[in-house]
Amino acid sequence: MWANPVVSSHHADAGAAVEARGQLLDATVVEMTGREPLVLREHLGEVAARAQSHREDALDDVVFDHLNAPKPEMFACFGGSSYGTAVPVEPGLCATIELTVAESDTAASLRSGDVPMLGTPRVVALVEEASVAAIAGRLAPHVTSVGMRVQLDHLIPVPVGVTVRAEATLERVEGRRLSFTVSVNNDRGLVAAGKLTRVLVNRERFLEKAQ
Repeated sequence: MWANPVVSSHHADAGAAVEARGQLLDATVVEMTGREPLVLREHLGEVAARAQSHREDALDDVVFDHLNAPKPEMFACFGGSSYGTAVPVEPGLCATIELTVAESDTAASLRSGDVPMLGTPRVVALVEEASVAAIAGRLAPHVTSVGMRVQLDHLIPVPVGVTVRAEATLERVEGRRLSFTVSVNNDRGLVAAGKLTRVLVNRERFLEKAQ
């Protein structure tokens, strides 16, 4: 077993902070008692990204633990082609949803503001709808997807009566986690853009856990 690490008192970097929980603030020479010196040179961004990934995996396990080890049949709908073979969930799947903005879609109606313009909550719902449409017919009957994270920039106002188009494209498949790039456009240009994550779950177990 490794001994507890100590910072070498005779090294120029002695006293440099090494923060717990995966955040390394400075390159530091660390002596392992009774061992050869070990130089840690990990970049803060890499460590932080790895720590974030571990937190996300833990969140999946705690909140969305409704599938056993992934199996191909869980992520496919058989009979999707004339030969009855599986149709996989794979990057590149996309869908577009159109909406003509009504009074009920405005920030004032949704209580997310007081202007009669397309409300941000409605934009979020629209890109989620597009992401669901992108994988429609691709999952086994007992599997569904649920929203986990939305990162979205709402860029320009859209008045009542104008049509917008929301598009979602599946960018990555990482186990049960599906990552989409999403955007909303109208004739004036880009209305909103961002990323969206959905997680595959066993529908019945997910509903049971909510009780």
